[in-house]
Amino acid sequence: MEDSSCPTFIIGKHRSGTSWLGNLLAEHPEIYGVQNPDRHGIWESLYFTHVAEVFRNIDTRTEAGFAKWVDFMSRTHYVRFSSLPEDELSEIGPAPFEVLFQRFMNRAAQAKGASIWIEKSPPHTLVASRIADAFPTAQFLGITRNFDDWLRSSVKHSKSTGRLTSDRPLPRTYLIAKLVAERSLYEAAIDSLKEKYRDRVLHISYEDLRHQHSRTKDRICSFLGIGSLEDKVSSKYEPNSSFGSREEKGKESVISEVEWKWARFVRSSTNLIPSTGSALLTNLLLRIRDLRGRPTLDWFFRPETAH
Repeated sequence: MEDSSCPTFIIGKHRSGTSWLGNLLAEHPEIYGVQNPDRHGIWESLYFTHVAEVFRNIDTRTEAGFAKWVDFMSRTHYVRFSSLPEDELSEIGPAPFEVLFQRFMNRAAQAKGASIWIEKSPPHTLVASRIADAFPTAQFLGITRNFDDWLRSSVKHSKSTGRLTSDRPLPRTYLIAKLVAERSLYEAAIDSLKEKYRDRVLHISYEDLRHQHSRTKDRICSFLGIGSLEDKVSSKYEPNSSFGSREEKGKESVISEVEWKWARFVRSSTNLIPSTGSALLTNLLLRIRDLRGRPTLDWFFRPETAH
């Protein structure tokens, strides 16, 4: 794998602080990340999950396969919002699927004078070990969040975005179970990555980033081998979170006591699944999502080609 710029992947479950962390690091002069004011700054590539599924049976090492890759990527917001001129896409291949992404990000980072590029797509957590295998020089920042705050934020976000369309008990019970089970798989993936690639993974918590901000920033910069961010430097984007801390939980009741008991039961049950079972469930989750027709998400492509 080519490596003129150092790749860094931010992983973690949605609503855990991945956007905040990505936007914060993108303020560092040595770090590049694709950003746009829509969707809270740092942009998701979904390259190794959703895009990879589209190109599962397409060989991008051939001229024909590479042409399809250029056509697909040129229609995405990720390329549009990057610092790389679109006409340069056709200059970076043909090459293997993973190499194309690294070449694209290397050029975008170099255009900004950065030595490190960051990528933040929460679903990549589930395939982080595969990414680590494909990118031997890549580093990973895994972020997790207090369970209660995370679940409260996730349920509220699901309501605001329409994923939770009814306040009836059955849909809410299903959503909570799905959210909690998915979180367990994400945490298992981070743990597995740390066990396999201990020196390439830094685990931080949302709470440390919030309450021990300067110390946590220094830890991250030291891990990445770059100069510290100034204390006064912060993300230009607001944290993409519905709740900032446990101190705020009295402001709005989102989850009933019965639902809290159900969430903790699901959590304790899924935590009992052995690592081999977690891997099987993760693959099943990815296949179910793929069969639902992604990555044709309304925000993934440019408006004129949105599905």
